[in-house]
Parts: sequence; C-alpha cells; structure tokens
Amino acid sequence: MVFLALDQGRTKTEIVLLNEFGEILSKADDRDYRKPDDDFTEKQYTYIEFTAKRAMELAHAESIDAVSCAITDADWEEEYGMIREKIAQLFHVPQEKVLINNDCIGALRGGTDEKVCAVICAGTELNIAVCDGESQSVYGYYLCGSGGGGASDLGKRAFGAIVDAESGIAPPTELKGAVLKKYGYTEFEPLLHDYTKSLRQIVFKELCPLLMHAAKAGDRAAKKIVKDRAKCWAAFVKAGKRRQKIKGKMTLVLSGGVFKGDGSVLEREIRKQFRFGNVAVVAAKYEPVVGAAALLLEKYGEGSSCAALKVNAERCGLTR
Repeated sequence: MVFLALDQGRTKTEIVLLNEFGEILSKADDRDYRKPDDDFTEKQYTYIEFTAKRAMELAHAESIDAVSCAITDADWEEEYGMIREKIAQLFHVPQEKVLINNDCIGALRGGTDEKVCAVICAGTELNIAVCDGESQSVYGYYLCGSGGGGASDLGKRAFGAIVDAESGIAPPTELKGAVLKKYGYTEFEPLLHDYTKSLRQIVFKELCPLLMHAAKAGDRAAKKIVKDRAKCWAAFVKAGKRRQKIKGKMTLVLSGGVFKGDGSVLEREIRKQFRFGNVAVVAAKYEPVVGAAALLLEKYGEGSSCAALKVNAERCGLTR
C-alpha cells in the first residue's frame, strides 16, 4: 500500500509517501515552485498536485491508497468536507480514506504521542489547539483578535515598534538599524514613505528573525513584543485547558518556523508562563508532515509502524 501524508501552510507544501509499515518511500516540497506574488487560495491545490507528482515520481508510485492532510485552511467544520472531497478527487481515493486536520494537528502529532496535549504552531501564521484525548479545540480564526498571527504578525509588530519610536511616542529601538540594513536605506522616513506609497514591498514575515535576534540581544522594544506574544499565546492554551476540562497533566508542543534559531527567546518566554501547573512544554522533534503520516498509520498501519516511521523520519532529515 502507498499512503500520502501532506502538510501545507502559507510558506510551503510538504508531502511524504510511505507504506503501511512506516517506511518512507519519498519526500517532496514546493519551495522552489512557489512565487512571492502567488495567490495562495487560488493556487493551493495546484501546489498540492505539483508536490504530489514530484513525490510519486521519486517513489515510482502509480496510485495512492489513503491520504492524510494537515492543512492550513481547515478551520471551520464545513471546510473539512469541501477539502476532503477535493483531495479525494485529486488522488482518486474514496473520501473515507482521506483524513483532514488543521495543520497545527500535524504539528502536534510531530511533537508528542500523548493524548492530553496542546500545540502552539507558529509559522507564517499561527494556530493553537488543545486536545483532551477524545475531542479538540482548534482556535483558528479566534486568534484574529488579541492572538494575532505567526511570523507575519510578529514582523508587523516589529515594524510598528520602529514607527512608534520614530514618531517619538516610544524609546529608540535597535530594530530600526536592522530593518534599514535589510532594505538598503540609511534613514527610516524614506523607507516608510516608499512603503506607504506602495513603492517598496515589505514581507513582514521576513522581519520576524530580526525581531527575535534583537530580543535575544536585549532590545527593549523587541523583548516587549516577544513577552507580550508569549503571554497571549499561553493564555489561549490555558483557556483551552479549562474549556476541555483538563485537570491533570498536559503536554504543550511548540512547533513552527518562528521557534527556530533565535526564536528560542520566544520559547523561553512561553516556558516561563507554565512554570507552575501541570503543563510540560516540549519542542516538536519531527516536522508536521511526520505527524500527518502518524495519523494515517494509527488507522491503517501494521504492527509497530509508528515507531518505524520515527526512525525513517530521522534518516530522511524530517526532524526539526
């Protein structure tokens, strides 16, 4: 049998083909296929089709028996059925052989086997989920309020901190120099002028690493943003724990590109939010696509296939 596991976010689509014994047959992504000005909603399934074709060619696979999708657009209940139908048509499999989850659930399963668990998945965007072992709360669009987003939102906050400093309502920040250097300006006002007049595009997610580096170096404005986000995101996890009526121990998985590199400063702040209580914070070991694959093997796998999957994932470089 050939299974297809898929993880798709705003930055990339990643696909792994595997068999029922947990052996990885191939892996592929679409990083080199996407273009900066692509409309994600318009090309979402084109990305999937391209990546799947690449993975199937590498594995010399002619058909797919079951699919597991951890996908960014699975937020509302009606979206699950629509996505399942499209995926089933795309891969010519029965709808009952298509598992659909929000991408943060793939990230969650890439971080823990515990049933009572939660995840903060901070990539280009953000999602948070809490599971009690039987049901789950995925926050999705609830995060568009005070929760904000992932790297894109953090980058916007970093840019806003510079604007506030330049206007005189906040202290100077080292973020200014880092952003000016990135875009080749010597003063901030010309950059602000060009941005507001649509003469200069700013991809805010690209400012997130600058924010994390500045926070790690001790910049006050950057540290404030990081601490604020850590407190806010932790509040959603705590609320989910109450919502799911979880009284005992729970594992919290941190996953997504925001936590890589200097993003460890954000991880430390989140850990501080759970110093007391029954929440064990862990960094995800495996990429979300491995979590999506594990969900398939739990349903259709043979023997110790999940354990074999982890061994194969490490061999294939699918660890974080």
